[in-house]
Amino acid sequence: MQESMEDIADEDRDDYEEENDGQQDDEEQQADESQQEEDNDHEVTEYEREVVDLTNEEREAHGLSPLELDTDLAEVATAKSDDMRENDYFSHQSPVYGSPFDMMEEYGVDFTVAGENIAMGQQSPEQVVNGWMESEGHRENILREDFTHIGVGHVDQDGIGGGYWTQMFLSR
Repeated sequence: MQESMEDIADEDRDDYEEENDGQQDDEEQQADESQQEEDNDHEVTEYEREVVDLTNEEREAHGLSPLELDTDLAEVATAKSDDMRENDYFSHQSPVYGSPFDMMEEYGVDFTVAGENIAMGQQSPEQVVNGWMESEGHRENILREDFTHIGVGHVDQDGIGGGYWTQMFLSR
């Protein structure tokens, strides 16, 4: 199935930088991140994990470090995909949660810089990552050097095929 650029969201260049009023030392931050992964029971699907792997292959091919899968961020990305399906919209701006950054904050995900890619209708992880890589804004998010973590969410499109895809990126 040939996907059109209409199936892929307009580029999301809305970077969000938040003042970090209390700088944590490295050990404390690593302990917080380890605890975060233990506390979250969000189960990442095979499709979502494959999107992470394909995204990291693209980054490595461009000399960048791989992104670390963040299950809390994956939970937010899945909720965003589900929100688009349930509320029949396709946009970075949710009628329920607001911006992707508002949504991350509502779910308690800390970040200093964040970004989002969304897509709809692609049948496979390969199709969605290829589509994002062919779109300048999405490609820039995938290859952004200062992003360190990724979360991916995919939900089926209620029997139509394909689905809603969300990639969220952040740095702490």
